[in-house]
Amino acid sequence: MLSSDCNIFAVIDTDASDNFLELIVGVRKSSSGKSNSSFHGTYGGGMMFDDSVTTGGYMTLSAGDLSSAGDGNLIFTETAHSEQPPSTTPVNMTLNISPDGTFTTTSDLVLDGIISPDNSVFVVTDTNEADDDAVSLGIAVKKIQ
Repeated sequence: MLSSDCNIFAVIDTDASDNFLELIVGVRKSSSGKSNSSFHGTYGGGMMFDDSVTTGGYMTLSAGDLSSAGDGNLIFTETAHSEQPPSTTPVNMTLNISPDGTFTTTSDLVLDGIISPDNSVFVVTDTNEADDDAVSLGIAVKKIQ
């Protein structure tokens, strides 16, 4: 799938005969001009977590809202979870968006990410299983205000 502006794509492999299922998401880097103020407003989305990479994997899902005033501070409020009631404790994160739209969050949850050229979508990943035996992929879309 490719967005109409060619800034976002997704590829899905659902053929289980090879023992792999895949979801690949890509976002075009911005040419320049991104900053923390690009990430402003409320985004709704979800994350997929594989919480036991070394022991065979166990997928959980979380959904919620991520809000920012454009100052580099983010607050994630969980609204649904596949295995338990949603957390009542928001997750606070900070980030510094590079001019090309890429960023890394710093907090209890360290994620690499990118915001789309039009600021409407962001994608985050955690591919470092060594620190917590987990990997994740999150996608969120800006809510209409």
